[in-house]
Amino acid sequence: MEQKTVGLSGGKVSLLTPANCKEMWAEAIQEAKEDWTAVLGDEIVSMEEVGSGAVADGSMLCKPIVDIAVAVKGFPAVQEKLAELEEKGYFHHSKRDQNEQMFFLKRTEDKGCTHHIYVVEQGSGAWQQLINFRDYLAVNVEKRKKYEALKRELATKYANDRHSYNRCKAKFVQNIAAEAQDYFSLGKKISVIVKEKVCDHPLVYKGFEADTLSHTGKKQEVYVLGVESPEDCHHLEVIAIQKPENEPFRFVAAPPGEEIYQPDIETALRTPASETLSYTCRYEKSCGAVLFRQNNGRREYLLIKNRSLHTGFPKGHVEYGETELQTVLREIQEETGLTVDIIDGFRHAYDYKVKFFIHKTAVYLLGEFHSTEIVPQEGEVLDYWILPFQEAMDSLEFEQDRIILQYAETYLKQREANLPQ
Repeated sequence: MEQKTVGLSGGKVSLLTPANCKEMWAEAIQEAKEDWTAVLGDEIVSMEEVGSGAVADGSMLCKPIVDIAVAVKGFPAVQEKLAELEEKGYFHHSKRDQNEQMFFLKRTEDKGCTHHIYVVEQGSGAWQQLINFRDYLAVNVEKRKKYEALKRELATKYANDRHSYNRCKAKFVQNIAAEAQDYFSLGKKISVIVKEKVCDHPLVYKGFEADTLSHTGKKQEVYVLGVESPEDCHHLEVIAIQKPENEPFRFVAAPPGEEIYQPDIETALRTPASETLSYTCRYEKSCGAVLFRQNNGRREYLLIKNRSLHTGFPKGHVEYGETELQTVLREIQEETGLTVDIIDGFRHAYDYKVKFFIHKTAVYLLGEFHSTEIVPQEGEVLDYWILPFQEAMDSLEFEQDRIILQYAETYLKQREANLPQ
């Protein structure tokens, strides 16, 4: 049964839905805002409720503790007021401080807790991370449901062990925070103050995001692709996030509507070999093929199961400089060991989203194979089947794949009808 009051005894774990104790929850938020304003006054730039309790009008399960983010002009003013904050019940818990963030608890007389206060500097990444986490859960219903399910499971298992409860959900929370950063960054409209030209072929500029620099003084690095001159860098979209291993992330931006894929971005930026990087890109493209053979007058299709346990057709990401056809032939060879004949005139594509916000295009050609020897790619292809049309249709998991297979079957029937007998 859900708890109905704000506050949690030390070490205990229980859950509530803020909407079910709406007045009490709102009073707790207002109390914190008034307390902190009374102590810090004009040093506070902004205060907002964050965390799970602030999601979807309070309809998400959370611990009965109110989370408040307080953006301040600087930490020295907060340090000077620690005694006054303690008088109001807010204690600095320095062991839970993080980069750009001070952490406070509001304690009750029985050593319980009613509030978590995250004090951050204005315009800091820590502030944006707290806001993004809340807002991402508000829009990503599937992720929200998974998080709630995890909380229920852990709250039952660790009802008297809050440390283990928090530890076991930490990785999930980190993943949500990373996704939230990507979601609110990719596609963001920005203007760039150009500082240097990185290379001429292709033309790449490097600079800083103008709004972040003007409002916070922080230098958010941006690489710019697809423009002719620095004067063209005022109306851009973030198309990728470059993530060095031990440095702040960098944006990659281009004119609106430019679909530039990771292999082209990596080649254009030509980063040092010593730098360990990963990318999250707004656009992805993969190419594959529906493969068939004729067996004693019956047409059969090849399906594979990849390492994500998805049953479908051979396909993979386009590499730098490849055409769609080149990608298809390479992926077929790598995943199955087959050499195939591509059938002219067939190309179908569909768009979908990966991780809720990455725009992916899947392109399929049509190919005929003759060899009976399939060599599954180790570590990538877990199994394969050669099936007649209807069995293949029944084995496919996704509707778009079934549509592609139906297109292929229809195309081949029409092609047969037009061939000389």
